[in-house]
Amino acid sequence: MLTESVLAKHEVFLGGSCNPTTWRHDIAIPLLKGLGITYYNPQVEDWSVELVEQEHEAKQTANVLFYVIDSQTRNVVGMIEAAAFAGARRRLVLVIKPY
Repeated sequence: MLTESVLAKHEVFLGGSCNPTTWRHDIAIPLLKGLGITYYNPQVEDWSVELVEQEHEAKQTANVLFYVIDSQTRNVVGMIEAAAFAGARRRLVLVIKPY
């Protein structure tokens, strides 16, 4: 069952590289908050399988998919997701840090 926080559509989905990266908390979230833009952050301290459905719904309903692929993780899934969203002509911002 989806929680009310996910049912409320977020403008930006923060996808891509996760632990040990901190780009969401250090850069993206403060910027988005400052601009009054809503976001869904899939990087949580206590991840559980129940969050898979919430994350999927957030990806499907976000106006913009913001993905960062960096050299701290392999993040193959993030690359595949970004490619799929680009192919589906979704609004995608893709930041790639060279390996």
